[in-house]
Amino acid sequence: MIRAWFGMLLAWRRVALTACFVAILILSAGMARLDVDFNVESFFPRDDGKTLAFNRYIKTFGRDDDLLLVLVKAVAPLSPDFVTALDVLVRQINGLGLAGSDCCEITNGHPLFSDVWSFLDTPYPWLRDDNILRIGPLRERVMANGGRPDATFLDAFVASMSLKGPVLGNFLDPANHTAVLMVKLAPGFADNRGRMEATRTLRAFLGKESGRFPGVESFTVSGMPAARADGMELIQRDQARLLPIAFAVNVIMLVLLFRRGIDVMLVVIQVMLTLAVTLGIMGHLGLKFSIISSVMPVILLTTGSSYGIQILTRLRTLRSTVPDISLVDVFTQMAGPVFLANFTTVVGFFSLYNADMKLINEFAAVTAGGVFIAYIMSVTVFPLLISIAELSPIFSPTPGGRFRDRRTLRMIVLSISRLVTHRPRAIVVLFLAIGMIMLWFAAQTKTRTYVFDDFRPDSLLMKHIRQAEQVCRGVLPMSVVVTSRSGRVVLREKFIAKSAEIAAFLRTLPEVGKVDSPSDLIRDVWLLLTEDPGTAPANGELPPDDASLANIMRLLLANGGKADIGQRLVSDDLSALRVKFRIRDIESNAAAALIDKIRAFIIGLEDEETTVNLTGTTVMIQEAYRNILGNLVVGFLAVIGITILVFAIAFPHIPSVILGFLGNIIPMFGIMALMALNGITFKPSTTTIFGIALGMAVDNTIYFFREYWTFSGRGFSRAGSVRRALLRAGEGILVSSLTLAAGFSVLMSSEFEAQFLIGLLLSFSVGLALMYDLLFVPAGMVLFGPRQS
Repeated sequence: MIRAWFGMLLAWRRVALTACFVAILILSAGMARLDVDFNVESFFPRDDGKTLAFNRYIKTFGRDDDLLLVLVKAVAPLSPDFVTALDVLVRQINGLGLAGSDCCEITNGHPLFSDVWSFLDTPYPWLRDDNILRIGPLRERVMANGGRPDATFLDAFVASMSLKGPVLGNFLDPANHTAVLMVKLAPGFADNRGRMEATRTLRAFLGKESGRFPGVESFTVSGMPAARADGMELIQRDQARLLPIAFAVNVIMLVLLFRRGIDVMLVVIQVMLTLAVTLGIMGHLGLKFSIISSVMPVILLTTGSSYGIQILTRLRTLRSTVPDISLVDVFTQMAGPVFLANFTTVVGFFSLYNADMKLINEFAAVTAGGVFIAYIMSVTVFPLLISIAELSPIFSPTPGGRFRDRRTLRMIVLSISRLVTHRPRAIVVLFLAIGMIMLWFAAQTKTRTYVFDDFRPDSLLMKHIRQAEQVCRGVLPMSVVVTSRSGRVVLREKFIAKSAEIAAFLRTLPEVGKVDSPSDLIRDVWLLLTEDPGTAPANGELPPDDASLANIMRLLLANGGKADIGQRLVSDDLSALRVKFRIRDIESNAAAALIDKIRAFIIGLEDEETTVNLTGTTVMIQEAYRNILGNLVVGFLAVIGITILVFAIAFPHIPSVILGFLGNIIPMFGIMALMALNGITFKPSTTTIFGIALGMAVDNTIYFFREYWTFSGRGFSRAGSVRRALLRAGEGILVSSLTLAAGFSVLMSSEFEAQFLIGLLLSFSVGLALMYDLLFVPAGMVLFGPRQS
């Protein structure tokens, strides 16, 4: 059947090639729709129930990750000049993007930002000289001196200031002489492109204004929208730089190893067509590049060439000994091994689908699909290209029936074959000993995951994130939502008291930074109204009943006070309130323990009328991280099981199956040993490579076993079968592995820590697997292989 397929394909080569290229053109047209997406929801778990609950949360309170943070470092803390500069900055940033604004370029006549807040906008209650209570923005009190800061009040305010609330600590960090401007993106600029444009425009404006404000030392733009915008720009820069470098590296490796222009051209055409079809299908399906899937073109460019290399190498090797062998015979011989190799590689990539994270699931599906498309190309388009290229005289071998430019590779393989057939026991013992040493080091590898793991620690982006984390006492938002089961208004003493209890508990946790609660401002107003401390209520801070609370709310509304400025602490329909807090980027196990501790506390606050839930962007990400490593390990174990099954079915000989398994699993220990020695930990980006590395390592073993079985079946001895199998398959194994290692090493120049580690570990695993495939497995087969198969 396979022979009939290739016979028909080559007999109708021109028609088949035309049909293939028409299909390729149609499929690759989708590339025009490709885009980059750094959507935080891609880090969420696949659980639809959790996603729906989170969507209800953001519908009620809005997004908790849509605030740009402008860190304004002062020469001296809260000087009058610095306060004036902040006030001017707020007004100017509010005008960014508007027609007629002289401080920035026009952005379609629409404002980039819907709101800008500084500490001057925080609600502040005070008694006027006539003993009338006033609640309004702090600006009214600070700027009471004819629009200029009141230096006397400012000094007194700084001396008595508390950063615990109400919301003041979001805007000031006196220890670092830094104030924070919170900048909320306008609805039209809250998507990926809008974040990039808004962040770029804001930075350009602040760069132009730097040095023009007295009392201001520097500006830094940070926050989740800025991190996502910067991440998108890094992805775009990586794609524009890494793919051409990977292409050049692959061509150079092919030229050095093949030294024949026609061979290089055939492999390059196959790979480029594979890449075009895969990217086109991504565009047709509406898929976008993410922080992980952005490496897919480089991986596909590298892995997709291995099938063409194996087929061409086999053709050259057979033609050098049997010059008149037909193309149909060569392709028929290679169809089985190439399919098995492709199957194990696809399984390796698809094992990542077991991870409970949308980001990794999309990468698994797209890359596995691309590798399978590479196989389809190798049994359709590639044979057609070779058959047409054979008509060219440059495709013919040199006189004497041998390709003289392949002598170097052949001599290397000959040396390896002599070594493994003369010293098999020594090689097996040596490589098993190396495996035991690597296993010991592998056991020292630690597990540690952070939200911002994917960025390089020394990058400017990470420096901005750490600076914002210090100034704002955390940048990862969480919320505890208090809701009435009956849908009643929650601005009642019972619910406010629960929010105060939650805030007090959170402030005792060392992992928690800033906490904002709707009870904060109500507490301050009540204590201001309660002049006699002896008349304070039993709880010491809050109004004792709903009537007192209602009076305070009337005062707030009458004076235009906003109790939750920039925080949305109470829903618009007054049916829910939340206590919002931030944590630093702590290790995922510590974050999971913190989440469990908070949930254990708040569950005791629920009753027949009240529900209390912990939610937020950070909670969703940590829920995905909680089980992701375990899921990836399960996927890797599945790859191991399928690999053993493939060996057992295709090569039914128990010692051979054991040798093949050991020859491919020991390099995985080598990866872990390298991680332990270099302080690299288990995390999503590093754990993903094990299934991929094992799936690719198995390919070379399959090619070698296929040739061994062929010669063993002809009656050759174990040593003779090993020697002939290496001479037949060794060159292809060597060329494809060196090309893979060189291609993956390109990822080490990425600006993402995750992609750097993927490139480093995959390159190392390919090199180590090559040593075991060319030395350990053949030496083991000399000792334990089947005598006649």
